Amino acid sequence: MKIVVLMLSLLATSSAHAISLAGQEVPPYPKGFDSRMGSCLTVNAEQCAFAISVLENARGVAVGVLAKRLVRYKGNEAIWRVVDQVESPPMADTHDWAMEECRRDGRVDPTIVAIVTTGPGREEAAAAEQGEEVLATVWAMRFDIKAGRLRPLDPASVKCILPGT
Repeated sequence: MKIVVLMLSLLATSSAHAISLAGQEVPPYPKGFDSRMGSCLTVNAEQCAFAISVLENARGVAVGVLAKRLVRYKGNEAIWRVVDQVESPPMADTHDWAMEECRRDGRVDPTIVAIVTTGPGREEAAAAEQGEEVLATVWAMRFDIKAGRLRPLDPASVKCILPGT
């Protein structure tokens, strides 16, 4: 009986490894999962040809990052094929997702998805010409479109700004 309870508790805390969407078309997402946050990537003038999104469980907790290719539209809804998936690290209350606004080697790179510190301990380095707040990056991945893979980045090499500042 203890083993059954342990197995049920492990299933309830579902991680990205508990569900693999690689190769599948979404939406719909499997029951108890959704993707509400992401960014589009334009390739060769094809608007939103690819996307990076965060996979969440039923409690709204991020469990993974998906790299997706646009397949078609069903009405007004985009249908994607998941080309790669990585597990999301645990996030603190002072962490948030950064997409579309991250730089590497001084250049904006829309293929980067990162977790940044937005609370105490954040880096407050203003970009003089734009007055932006640069955040400390604690985790980062880059979607290598040609390879169809999410690749880890050294967080120290990634600088993201807080949108709207």
